[in-house]
Amino acid sequence: MFELIIPEHDEGDEPYPGGIEPGHYDLAGLVALLRQHKQDPDAIQFLADMLEE
Repeated sequence: MFELIIPEHDEGDEPYPGGIEPGHYDLAGLVALLRQHKQDPDAIQFLADMLEE
């Protein structure tokens, strides 16, 4: 089972690129995020970095 966890922001941190919300994302949720942010390289890079962790 696939699960991507995007952690909550620390107080005072900037929001995640593209307004990506913290939470638990299954594979379908990740696909939806990628489609939603396909024109936003910063958001795509952020998601790629999260997948490496």
